Amino acid sequence: MNKEEVLSVLESLSQLQKDDEVPRNVRTRIANACSALMCETRSISIRVDESIQELDEISEDTNIPVYTRTQIWDIVSKLECIK
Repeated sequence: MNKEEVLSVLESLSQLQKDDEVPRNVRTRIANACSALMCETRSISIRVDESIQELDEISEDTNIPVYTRTQIWDIVSKLECIK
C-alpha cells in the first residue's frame, strides 16, 4: 500500500516539475525530493523524511506561486500519512 501512495506522490511532484510557472531552482529541489523517495536502499520512513524536509524548505521560498505552495503542502500531507 505504501508503494502506491509513494507513486501517487511522485506523480504529483512530476506534474509540479513540468509547470513552467515554477521557478527553476524550485523544480530542481522537487527533483531532489523525488530522488529521495525513489532511493530503494533506504527505508521508507527515511526516504519520506528526506522528501518532506526538502519540500518544507521549498514551501518557504517567496518566489513560488501561491497555488504551487498549496500543492506542496498537499503533497507533504500525503507523505506524512505514509509514515
